[in-house]
Amino acid sequence: MRTETELQDIGNLITCISDYKGRGNSFTQMGGAEEYRKKCKEYWETKVIKRTQNTWMTEDESRYWNEINFHTVVQTWGSTAGGWPGMGGAMLTSSYTHIIENLWSGLAFVYYGSRLAYICEMDSAYLEFMSEGYRGLPDYTGSSEKLNVLYKTSLR
Repeated sequence: MRTETELQDIGNLITCISDYKGRGNSFTQMGGAEEYRKKCKEYWETKVIKRTQNTWMTEDESRYWNEINFHTVVQTWGSTAGGWPGMGGAMLTSSYTHIIENLWSGLAFVYYGSRLAYICEMDSAYLEFMSEGYRGLPDYTGSSEKLNVLYKTSLR
């Protein structure tokens, strides 16, 4: 288990929180595949703000958006690519996964390092990973098979 915290790790935490905060009023317009934009818009309008007109958050909603649970776990991956797909060296690699949970919206934002990997619903499938201390949280590629993913970051 890693016990050292480096300056870069602290910077990654701050970057994750900053990224999350900026997504509050742009959630329904996030880039990426059309299927994700539609999922995000539908979820936002039916489960979060519960309206289709004026999808900007009210002052109270903005306050709820900023009430988060933040978890950092060390995950071990089968290659140096970490949780991302692609060419990585064939070597076990440990790296930080940061999870920002918002109970009001029922969403979890999963970051590898400082980069958002995906956003998923905090449903029963997610709660299973949560109950295991977030160990084994799926990688980018397997996330859609194991969780109800609303959005995945573009790999470009």
